[in-house]
Amino acid sequence: HPLVLIGAYTALALMPLALAAIQGRPARGFFRELSSGLVMVGFVMLLVQFLLSGRFRDISGRVGIDLTMRFHQLAAITILAFVLVHPFLYAAPRLSPDPTDALGSLNRMFSSEGLRSGVIAWWLLLLLVPLAVFRDRLPISYEMWRSSHGIGSALIAILSAHHTLRVGTYSADPWLAGFWLAMTGIALLSLVEVYVLKPIRQRRRRYRVASNRQVAERMWEIEVEPERGPAMD
Repeated sequence: HPLVLIGAYTALALMPLALAAIQGRPARGFFRELSSGLVMVGFVMLLVQFLLSGRFRDISGRVGIDLTMRFHQLAAITILAFVLVHPFLYAAPRLSPDPTDALGSLNRMFSSEGLRSGVIAWWLLLLLVPLAVFRDRLPISYEMWRSSHGIGSALIAILSAHHTLRVGTYSADPWLAGFWLAMTGIALLSLVEVYVLKPIRQRRRRYRVASNRQVAERMWEIEVEPERGPAMD
């Protein structure tokens, strides 16, 4: 049921917060905790994006591909917002009494070798989401955009996982570290399924486009037929 999917999505997004809370670590200040909480939820949402965009029947077949992809788009904007404010919230306490301290803190973060994987992932996400939002205006084919989107997403997931496991205060816990590794692995495996395994299986049952007729603005009716054998049910 769609409500089950929504409940599972919410529970999964909040799971790292629960795993962090039960560690019993002392609070590090409001802005640091807010920054960590938002980026952990955003990272889970990012990894779930791989499943939402993969057109898996158990997900999109339950609620409809249009709703699934629209949710995928809205989630991407939310993820971007969570990740975008992450470094700025860390620097926020330094705004008073001298704002230049905050700028110096940001400069140290973005130039730190130890944070480099997170910084690269941060910039890649700032590039990936707008390119997806304005895809229709790009001077490249859909196939090229889709391939670049998949590669970019995989790089962001790998770099984010490396950053989280290397410098994340709460991610030093084996349970939370295991959660990140499992989620990242599932996300990357879904990418392999969509971009490699599924096309190989589809080559065994090829279809050709028999007609392509525009019936309304941004809407086409496409008829396909199998090259050999019976059509799919």
